[in-house]
Amino acid sequence: MLTLEKVDAYYGAAQALHQVTLSVRPGEVLALAGRNGAGKSTTLKVLAGHLQARSGSLGIDGKRLIRPTPEMLSRLGVAYIPEDRQIFPSLTVRENLVISTVAHASLDGGWTIDRVFDLFPRLKERRRAYGQELSGGEQQMLAIGRALLCQPRLLLLDEPTEGLAPVVVAALVQAMKEIVAEQAGVIIVEQNFTVPEALATSFSVMDGGRIVWEGTKADYLSSRQDVMALLSGLGNGAEPQPA
Repeated sequence: MLTLEKVDAYYGAAQALHQVTLSVRPGEVLALAGRNGAGKSTTLKVLAGHLQARSGSLGIDGKRLIRPTPEMLSRLGVAYIPEDRQIFPSLTVRENLVISTVAHASLDGGWTIDRVFDLFPRLKERRRAYGQELSGGEQQMLAIGRALLCQPRLLLLDEPTEGLAPVVVAALVQAMKEIVAEQAGVIIVEQNFTVPEALATSFSVMDGGRIVWEGTKADYLSSRQDVMALLSGLGNGAEPQPA
């Protein structure tokens, strides 16, 4: 469904990605692992059109995209949920969701506001609360719900459970399982490894803007100690940031 092929990406003169290749298909969950600054978030930005690749290609359904923009990728079914969630703090939960339905009214799909409320009953309870009044877990539910109303074929999630209580993490994992059952593809960046272990069908480990290990879930489980040892030994230099 979606592929990166030998992608190099830069922030100014600083190279952030080196020959990154990956793919994800409907119903698959790819976990990107690595220390801070490894290139994981930068990879998601390229996939979402927020950062242009200097070389290599981004493609959907076998078709290479020329200078993809966030708007183009959203229309093609790619929904990006950044680490800071970017909900509208001065709008209510319901208003945040309605904006997504208006922006993507022409797209076919089965996600509605009522279905989002079924997936996240807490959002229904808080539907009149403003974004700035929500807890971290509620904001994350809202960010995912808003993305689902884009009728996505692929979800990109950057640290979705960071700083959340275990009970909230468990609720989000269950919700993600239901989303994947709808045959959405998912690429997840997550420091809490209990989350990708519960969801992922494949794993890629990044360091220094490169993929240094990759495999299926079976590969990961059979060599989990080796992967953890690799992760603990990786460098932790800061990822180049935009000027």
